[in-house]
Amino acid sequence: MKLRVCVFEDDPLVRRLLEMALTRRGYEVHDFPHPLACPLTTHAECACAAENACVDAVLSDVNMPGMSGLEFVERQRRKGCKCRHYALMSGGWTPEQRAWARALGCALLTKPFSLRDLNEWLDEVGEATPPERTLADWPPTLAATP
Repeated sequence: MKLRVCVFEDDPLVRRLLEMALTRRGYEVHDFPHPLACPLTTHAECACAAENACVDAVLSDVNMPGMSGLEFVERQRRKGCKCRHYALMSGGWTPEQRAWARALGCALLTKPFSLRDLNEWLDEVGEATPPERTLADWPPTLAATP
């Protein structure tokens, strides 16, 4: 099964390395320098069809310009986003950020992390994702909302 993953990382080198690692696993990857560059943030409500998420997982840095990864996940959850798997990564987690991320149900990765750590999370996502699931169109548009 080919998973669709969104990556938010403001460091171009790290973003490229993550994109390469995910592509090697056979995933469809959409990467952005920050959440505000992504079509997921352009709608006030979830733009996906009734039961279908537009991505299987989101991997995001915590500290980025415009909107933090924590703010992004919280906003998506409030909008009714159907994505079930979020991982946040940071090289300088504060206790407050860790608590917020856990309250949002996110996996936490501490930079620098190994590809093994990333792959363990991706394996969990793959095992929890039904192979018969259908994803909404990418990029999401309000026209897709019934």
